[in-house]
Amino acid sequence: ITFSGGSPMGSGKTGLASTDIWSLEYNQAGLAEIENFAGAVSYNSPFLVGELGNSQAFVALPVGDNVFGLSLQSRGFALYREGYYGLAYGRKLSDDFNIGIQLNYYSLQLGEGYGKVNAVTVEGGLSYNLNDNFTLAAHVANPNQSKLNDDAYLPAILRGGFQYRFSDAVRFNAEVWKSVDDDAQVHTGIVYQATKVVELDLGVSTNPATLYAGFGLNYDNLQVNISTSYHSILGYTPQLSLVYRAKG
Repeated sequence: ITFSGGSPMGSGKTGLASTDIWSLEYNQAGLAEIENFAGAVSYNSPFLVGELGNSQAFVALPVGDNVFGLSLQSRGFALYREGYYGLAYGRKLSDDFNIGIQLNYYSLQLGEGYGKVNAVTVEGGLSYNLNDNFTLAAHVANPNQSKLNDDAYLPAILRGGFQYRFSDAVRFNAEVWKSVDDDAQVHTGIVYQATKVVELDLGVSTNPATLYAGFGLNYDNLQVNISTSYHSILGYTPQLSLVYRAKG
């Protein structure tokens, strides 16, 4: 399942230091910063191929000092369907140090009699605020490389990076991703809170070279984000997401 949703998608998929509902997708440690119920839905169409459409829904619920999360994701069509369902937990260990973990159930179903395979995976991360402006974060997904069958497995992915906040309005993110099966990728992005209502996002990543852009609109307890990525050969992947945040 591809990463998508919110500011992270528009800013190069740089969500390791997220502290909102998108932490369910990028780094569960950020859940620890959520103080009230939040929910989100997202949809993207990879390279404008409708059959690869990816639908997602997320819920985060604080309970005392703990934050629990649920993520549901589905991609594909009748002859090819991927599902990804996760239960997450995030907690503060101190004012500056957060941890999070998520247990996932992954399924892949092929039509025309090819059947269905599935696997259980685990992922988790941490984040640490060095000061008011600088946050370090790391995340590992599927470290045991869960098998789908004797010939196929899901890859392990390790990500590390940081967020630097120049001001309340400008955030810069930089991350390195490494899958056991692929070369390392570098993802960078910037988020600019132009006004209380309008947010602008830009990003870039390597291997393959991809550009990202997006904007968000914040009104009361609702947020809408529209973004896209651009691959020089395969083209555009547009994305739309909606977030609801309950007030305390």
